[in-house]
Amino acid sequence: MSATTAVDQETAKTEVGGKWSSSAFLDAVSLATRIQQESISGTFQAKLRKAVDVCRNTLRVYRPGCVYCSFNGGKDAVVVLHLLRAALGSLRDPEVERLLSRGEGPDSIPSSLLPLKPKLVFFHNGPEEFEEIEQFVKDTKDQFDLELKLWDGGYVEGLRHIVGETPSALAFILGTRDGDPNSANQGTFEPSSDWMPPFMRVNPILEWTYGDVWTFIRSYDLPYCDLYDKGYTSVGKKSSTLPNPALLRINSGSADQLSYLPAYCLNQTDWGKERAGRDGASANRRPLSLQSMQDGEDEKEQSVGLSPYLPQQSPSPPGDSGQGQGKTAAQAFAFASTNANAEKGVSINVPSPAESPKRDFSAVSSITPLRHSSAASSALSGPPDESGVNRRLLKAKTAGLVVIGDEILKGLTADLNGPLAVRKLRAVGVKMQRICVVGDEEQAITDEVRRQLNKYDVVITSGGVGATHDDVTIRAVASALGEELQPNAQMLSRIAEAFKLNETAITPAHRKMAMLPPSTTLRDVIDTSGKKSPWPVLQIDRVFVLPGVPKFFAAKMDVICGSWLGKPRPKATRKVTVALQEEKLVSLLNEIVSRFPSVSFGSYPIFREEKSRPRTVIILETEQAAIALLRDALQELLERLPEQCVVSVEESDSLETAAALSDRV
Repeated sequence: MSATTAVDQETAKTEVGGKWSSSAFLDAVSLATRIQQESISGTFQAKLRKAVDVCRNTLRVYRPGCVYCSFNGGKDAVVVLHLLRAALGSLRDPEVERLLSRGEGPDSIPSSLLPLKPKLVFFHNGPEEFEEIEQFVKDTKDQFDLELKLWDGGYVEGLRHIVGETPSALAFILGTRDGDPNSANQGTFEPSSDWMPPFMRVNPILEWTYGDVWTFIRSYDLPYCDLYDKGYTSVGKKSSTLPNPALLRINSGSADQLSYLPAYCLNQTDWGKERAGRDGASANRRPLSLQSMQDGEDEKEQSVGLSPYLPQQSPSPPGDSGQGQGKTAAQAFAFASTNANAEKGVSINVPSPAESPKRDFSAVSSITPLRHSSAASSALSGPPDESGVNRRLLKAKTAGLVVIGDEILKGLTADLNGPLAVRKLRAVGVKMQRICVVGDEEQAITDEVRRQLNKYDVVITSGGVGATHDDVTIRAVASALGEELQPNAQMLSRIAEAFKLNETAITPAHRKMAMLPPSTTLRDVIDTSGKKSPWPVLQIDRVFVLPGVPKFFAAKMDVICGSWLGKPRPKATRKVTVALQEEKLVSLLNEIVSRFPSVSFGSYPIFREEKSRPRTVIILETEQAAIALLRDALQELLERLPEQCVVSVEESDSLETAAALSDRV
């Protein structure tokens, strides 16, 4: 073990095999008690207690002196460290329980009743290690009175050293979770690979999600590295780790004010993008890491696959020196772009399907500014483009939505953007005719976009794009339109402007990200103060390509609906709730519908408790200009319904309150 850094020198002084201090031990006892007695949330409580039991059983079988926690300072390592502490606290001697029940203080616990200090091993990345990680590891060792072995050589050599100095079988408690690059086919207890020194890998949080990790850390107020407050969600080496683009926030719309939300703010729909700030190493190199053993945070997994979710990276937050981030803003952009393309094997020239006619465009795309109004909608800052495409959009009455994401088809997350898009479009008189969920497959996206373009006035895509406009979606839309990707001068100019790049700083990666279909229009968003947002709304012919993150999707829908799909065309609606089963209303509704063809009718049964009276909601809707017809239809409906069955009549189209209405008849 060498001592090349300050943290090395400090940890080299740590005593080996020493007893835990009584105060640190009692803190662990308190944590174990809280985990056992407190309730956090649903299924996570069971996961948490199971994870503690796994650590307890490991300590029982291997004994505390032969159990190490692999600790690289990442969030998953934080979790397993404190699970180990809780397990040690729960294995206390009955005499300790007796002393505590009498109100005795820490000094009353004899040394013979104290366990050995928890053992950690930290495989140091040398100059590539974040200073924040080094400091956090040192602070954690001191705060919780831990024994820390630091190794800055090769992993296998370090493992051999530790295994060689351990008198009996060794167990490593790891932060590996399902979905980590090294988690395939691993169980809770997994022997090391045959090419590595013999030890048992213990994976107590294998079934935990990204959200579970942060639920535990924040529920129990556990310290973590402050990189996670700067938007990092997965931490490895400096040269291959950036803040997560999904956490990018833009203050005042200025590129020099870009910053990131904390890691625990990552939306549930984006948990699969946890490693979006990481690039991984060569897939051809043998994974001479804990492969096996190190948790998914660690860049020491040298065969990590590239993340398919890499969107655009951004400059450091204001006031941040950038130390430890390892990249300039321009490098960040190039880094994300290069890896997103490499993951999917993307080439620049996109062949169009044989059935798609080629279209010739002689001019590059235009930029049309959009301006936010104070009412969260937007208005065009200039006269609208009078091309046939845009005239059709301004008069649009129908729309389709393509929701893109394997995670939705696998049931891992719910689509929130479909219902939101329906509401936004409906407010401007555009009817959503079709919502289709497809996986992250280029041809499937192409086929669905083409199908919807043939039927509807406007098509919106959700997902498959980050801040860098994910290549699969852009390529698919281009194919659907019979176009090939071409250099977009305006996009390249915007990239250079956003990241303050001169001509010599523009890399091939930047130019790749400026490859768009020729029918693309970049619609700039201008806020109420007149400032232009760095990132435009991307329109390709009659297709609007939007991100899948709900808050960003919603913001761009506001721009599209407020600026480009015409003025709001409010509907007149009435909701009638009746205490009848739907089947008893069929004949009556058929007659009234035939008499009022300009009024839209919908009936919706409300299923309530078995002993409650039945409920059916009838919604009538028409254009505001035809409200007189709606009133006539409503009057006839009320006159012909059986007496005393009408529960309520409201100027609403919501079904949310109907089931909650109390019986009134």
